[in-house]
Amino acid sequence: MSICVRDIMSRDVISVSEDSLLVDAFSLFRDKRISILIVKRGDELVGLLTERDAVYFIHKNLKADQVLVADVATTSVVTVNEETSLFGAYSVLMENNFRHLVITDDDGQLAGVATLSDMLDGMGVEYFVDLKQVVSVMTKAAVRVRPDDSLRLVIDLMYRHCVTCVVVAEQWNPVGIITERDIVKYYELGAEAESVKASYVMNSPVQTMPESAYIPEVNKTMIEHGIRHMIIVDGRGQLTGLISQADLARCIESGHIFYLTEVTKALEKEVTKRTQELAAKNKALQEALLELKTLKGVIPICSFCYRIRDDDGAWSQMEKYISERSSAQFSHGVCPVCLPKYSATMDLSITASDS
Repeated sequence: MSICVRDIMSRDVISVSEDSLLVDAFSLFRDKRISILIVKRGDELVGLLTERDAVYFIHKNLKADQVLVADVATTSVVTVNEETSLFGAYSVLMENNFRHLVITDDDGQLAGVATLSDMLDGMGVEYFVDLKQVVSVMTKAAVRVRPDDSLRLVIDLMYRHCVTCVVVAEQWNPVGIITERDIVKYYELGAEAESVKASYVMNSPVQTMPESAYIPEVNKTMIEHGIRHMIIVDGRGQLTGLISQADLARCIESGHIFYLTEVTKALEKEVTKRTQELAAKNKALQEALLELKTLKGVIPICSFCYRIRDDDGAWSQMEKYISERSSAQFSHGVCPVCLPKYSATMDLSITASDS
């Protein structure tokens, strides 16, 4: 059975008024541990606010207690119906380069929100048709900072490189990771970005996997640990790359396209076979129809001479009429009832013919 986006979406949607202060939205991000807020004007959905929007705002050094949510929120909202297939919703997400998708019911009302995490969680290993090792799809140039670097540097690097996390490393040994969620959390608490060190903000210890790991294994581990990024290391435990949910999503898209291509080829082959079989049957049927002539409807026939009236109004002998309209053939003889009545005439005819 096909999975619908309804089956994996979150119905517990947190919303905020467009007139709310941004600092209040940051508090919701932290307290609810969510990455998206629905922005409303009364009961109307008018936008979205994400952690990425928050990092962009923080980078600009603005004051969250002086700015309204409406000034920062994304107003271009893409929605899909809750009956949309999981991969259909996922495709919309990828086409728009989103990490969140608003789900509506048949009346166009808000039904829930589906994140990239939800979709990856709902997909099985069959979506990873090409079982690649993580080293072939990971981001090799992972953005990294030292433990003593400031949070301000981390924010600037995330904004400049358009990344959702930064690896904290001593030389090439990963000791922590800082994500968008961490940035929002510490900003909302009033921390000064210039004075806070990366080591204070980072999540540690970090979850790592070797370059030899396969994509399905990485996806499973990320889901189990509830993380959106995985640090990849070599045999010495040194940083060689980073893989995110977006990287996994692109891998799934590539694999699913390959899968659909193979399915399409198989269907085309089956359609060709069925078409040829149908053509052969049609040919045989046409040949049979050419040989078959049928009589139908009401046939006008004389009650005395048994002649039949055709469509042009002419009267024809029964044998002629039927022969022209069917494949029937006639052999003439005499039935037992008529034999005594016409036997004398038959003898005379034969005698006359013989003489």
